[in-house]
Amino acid sequence: MLNRMIRSSQVAIALSACAVLGSIQAPAVAAPVAANVVSVAEVATVADTAAKNDTAAKAENKAPKTATTSAKKANLTSKYAYKTHLANAGGQAAIDECTGGLTNMTAVTEYLSAVEGASKAYYPIHNECGGRPILSLKVGEKVLIENIGKFEVVATRNITRGEKATVLAGMPGSVLIQTCFDKGDEMRVVALAKAA
Repeated sequence: MLNRMIRSSQVAIALSACAVLGSIQAPAVAAPVAANVVSVAEVATVADTAAKNDTAAKAENKAPKTATTSAKKANLTSKYAYKTHLANAGGQAAIDECTGGLTNMTAVTEYLSAVEGASKAYYPIHNECGGRPILSLKVGEKVLIENIGKFEVVATRNITRGEKATVLAGMPGSVLIQTCFDKGDEMRVVALAKAA
């Protein structure tokens, strides 16, 4: 069994990770839209495609394809409220690589797994590196971590930067994903459970 006091102090440092980035954030510019969010342009494209299909079908004297058919095809990518991947593992330096994917923060994962007696992963990501959708996830929404699996949001919690990992113990699910809010000293933790 891991020495909880040692792990707890390491984890306290890890949970204050976003504070480090606060002083070196990039200049304020509009954040890019996450790849999994359907943009206004994509919606317009679906509508244009449906209109073209309708016109083409009328010209061929066939029943027109409905906008619903085209929208269903487009909706395949929006099935998930958040789509990402596990990019790397390590500590704060691995998170700061800003790979566009989640980082397995190994010290926190080991601590939570030891305390709970079952595997529980902790995957943080900076919001400006692809984690922004985490801020709006709601219970019941679906999340895809491409190289890990399909999940459902089962709980959310806002915590203060610098808190010890003990505040995460007892959260449901097998994976915790985390990102920081743009302003203030809060971080958002979302608990995920495997989905069918």
